[in-house]
Amino acid sequence: MLSEEQINEIINLLSSIIIRSDDDEYNNGGEVYLRERISEYTNNNEQIKFFFAGFPFKSPSPEKTIGKAMDKSEEISIDFLSQWIEKFNEIYERGANLTILSDGRVYNDLLGVDNEDVDNYNKDVRQYANSINSKINWFSMNDIFNKNNELTFDQVRESFMGKYGVTVEELKELIKTDPNKQKVYDVYRNSSSRDAQNKTEEELNQIALTMMLRHDALNNMTKEYFESYIRLSIHKTTNNKKYGIQLVKDVCNLTPWHSSPVLLKNNRWTIMKRIDAESQLDRFQAVYGDDDGNNNDNNENDNQKIKYFKEI
Repeated sequence: MLSEEQINEIINLLSSIIIRSDDDEYNNGGEVYLRERISEYTNNNEQIKFFFAGFPFKSPSPEKTIGKAMDKSEEISIDFLSQWIEKFNEIYERGANLTILSDGRVYNDLLGVDNEDVDNYNKDVRQYANSINSKINWFSMNDIFNKNNELTFDQVRESFMGKYGVTVEELKELIKTDPNKQKVYDVYRNSSSRDAQNKTEEELNQIALTMMLRHDALNNMTKEYFESYIRLSIHKTTNNKKYGIQLVKDVCNLTPWHSSPVLLKNNRWTIMKRIDAESQLDRFQAVYGDDDGNNNDNNENDNQKIKYFKEI
């Protein structure tokens, strides 16, 4: 059994990446819940387990990203999360692990992202995590519905929604009554207006609602497979039983798949939306390169593309 001081250290480590807001519930039940869950793990001498869904595919919006493949942004985030998980071992002998459900197959058709791009992205993030001996565990719908790779993307999605989906009417009622679901719906509505190109307001509303239907199905699946895990989120939450977290140090409300990599003057990597870097030409410069790792600060040519931005 851990001492109260050790429990406090674990809580402080966890809260160090939680995204807070003035109206959240962290101080009104959220921290108490975390202490109860941490105590359950440690009293039973079990590894502390965290879970969130994310790393689906690179956003197709040219205002956010520099391409459709995984880039330095994902490496920055995986490094950050891996180092965070390792720190639990310094406090608690059993340590902690993080499972990430790569949920690209849930949403990609709604945003016009090719199936092949989803698979390549998922493969690349897993390979990078393995290359640094990360303790992050990766999970996808294929691991449940398509273990033998016999089904198409659409068939996997149909099986998923058939088992875990709710009706539109049920979802609309949940959005009205559940603050977390309302927050997620707002995020999807805002995100779809930027990621889905040339859509009417009605089409964007329908995309956001369909994304929420699939998000809710994902939550139902999560409850079955990850019920005993502490739930984290890439979205802003109430921070009570589910906690919104940073995916990159000191970066809130931005994910690596919605952004581009930036090298700051102090040689620290961060992320930002592509349009934010390109709109500050007096501060940031694009660095071009090819697939062989050759980089330069000159203009793009036929064989080179933007690899990252750097602060000048």
